[in-house]
Amino acid sequence: MTVRFSLAPAATVLSAAALAVALPLIAGGCGRSSEKSVVATVGPRKITLGYYESKLVKLKPQDLPLDDRGMPVDTATMEGKRTFLDVIINKELMALKAEELGIGADQQVVAAAQSIREFNAPVVMLYDLVEKPANTVTEAELQEYYQNLQTQRRLSFIICDFADDAAKAREALREGGLWEDVADEYNIGSRGPNNDYTLTVQWGRLEDSFERAIWSLKEGEISEPVPTVYGYWVLRLNAVEPVKVQPLESMKDVTLTSIRQRKINLARRAFLDESRRKHDFKLDENALWTIFQKLPEREILLDPVTRKPTPREQLQPLAVPTEDLDKFLLQVRLGDKFDSWTIGDYKQMFDAMNVFERPKRHEMLAGLRQKILSMIDRKLLLQEAKERGYMDDPRVTGDTEEKREQMMVTKLHEQVVTVDERVTPEEFDAFWNEHLDEFSIKETRTGKAVICADQKSALDARAAAEKGTEWTEILTRYGSDQDNKKSGGNMQIERSSPSPLRDMVFSMKGPGEVSQPLAIPQGWVVVRLDSIGPQRPVAKHEASAAIGQYIKNERREQKLKDLLAEWRASYPVKVRENVLAKARSHAELIALPQPENPLRKAQVY
Repeated sequence: MTVRFSLAPAATVLSAAALAVALPLIAGGCGRSSEKSVVATVGPRKITLGYYESKLVKLKPQDLPLDDRGMPVDTATMEGKRTFLDVIINKELMALKAEELGIGADQQVVAAAQSIREFNAPVVMLYDLVEKPANTVTEAELQEYYQNLQTQRRLSFIICDFADDAAKAREALREGGLWEDVADEYNIGSRGPNNDYTLTVQWGRLEDSFERAIWSLKEGEISEPVPTVYGYWVLRLNAVEPVKVQPLESMKDVTLTSIRQRKINLARRAFLDESRRKHDFKLDENALWTIFQKLPEREILLDPVTRKPTPREQLQPLAVPTEDLDKFLLQVRLGDKFDSWTIGDYKQMFDAMNVFERPKRHEMLAGLRQKILSMIDRKLLLQEAKERGYMDDPRVTGDTEEKREQMMVTKLHEQVVTVDERVTPEEFDAFWNEHLDEFSIKETRTGKAVICADQKSALDARAAAEKGTEWTEILTRYGSDQDNKKSGGNMQIERSSPSPLRDMVFSMKGPGEVSQPLAIPQGWVVVRLDSIGPQRPVAKHEASAAIGQYIKNERREQKLKDLLAEWRASYPVKVRENVLAKARSHAELIALPQPENPLRKAQVY
């Protein structure tokens, strides 16, 4: 993370009015509770203590409203609590005004909200029915997984496009056919790493159901056809060999994580398989083969000159013969109707896909099959969510309403908080003369920073920096902030609005000095100063674009404040400070165990 404090000559700190637009996490309904827990009313809406705290705990420390020094407000104080409450109140005022103006009925808002609801419902359903039940790992499962890690399997294989071909290959082998000969006839992929039809696999490295099939074989046994995303496999277990692994205790956490993910994958696969059966899914393999045969032979993903994706209009269409377009491809029952596709229907979809969405010839027939099944599975998951009542689950409707209101607030700001975009020469000159000193490029200091979780880690990091330890090693050992680590700890700070970090860095005497640990919103920071860039004046023309933007931003901010004052007359605001005083601070809230939110930890389905 690059730590940068730049001077903003106009309105550097967003007001509580503007913050309601700038922070999307603040959007949402107010919740319901007893009158004793109501912190404030905004017209007909009630802001409860629980709602206030639920919004506060979602924010990172650096996202809190800022005080006059540019530092996050202290939400343990009444002043800080009232500042944050004003953010919520302003959002409620804007949401009420947006509804009054009919923005909530805007077709773009309605369609977007429906899309969010249809995305969220399957996510919450999978969390309840698949992810949450799979989260428990028994001792027996742990021991079985660890035991499987201690062996590897040597196998012979044949990969086929179709289950029937795999069954024929298996029968030929059982009748005494040599593996090499049968594989030469039926295998549709390349040979293995030894230029034959053998490979060696270790547990935990392949798709879950595929590994289960392998580990269920006895030596010399030939498997039934095993379906995978790469086709249907016929396998023979040739040998079981030991593998050295670390003691279980030293790898227990990562092992438990792997088991949980494996259980989720298997349960999700079983859920979808059952849903396909329940909804009468059928796929014609002959039609699938017809499509595969006509996939473009080779498509360039990125233009070698521009390095941009190949435009859709330059992609080849699916060249299926006209006489095949009306042939049946698949069907699935959704509610009381069947969704049926012909080859022609799929051709229309394929021709509209971008270069990354399209199945590729080198992915073999299994790749085409998998992409089509993924399209069907998304439809099935939505249908299952509808049938099981998840479209009306409070977690789904609550998140949907939250995002709908944020869209309304954003549109209200775009449509109503409008100002004159012209900046006259007189306004420009007046602003330039008033802020002339502020538009000089201030002394800039660069170096390295490490953000640590606690003071002890920061002291250890400082000691390591004093010894000349490489900064990448310091970040690895002591760093707690991922953005800080990704940037290599690079830091650049200018003389601008006051802040404790700026003050500390500019109090350092010269390059090579390492600072004492300093508490910041993200934790504790230690800085090594590397260079000092001198101050220099900025020419008027260099600042013209910035000055114009600052002036317009000030106008918008003032316009929003004026409108909010008007709307408070239309939707009276009442604050109950005795209830607000009971609100826990941000620091108290984030220290508590947080309930799992399926919409935050959701896997993409």
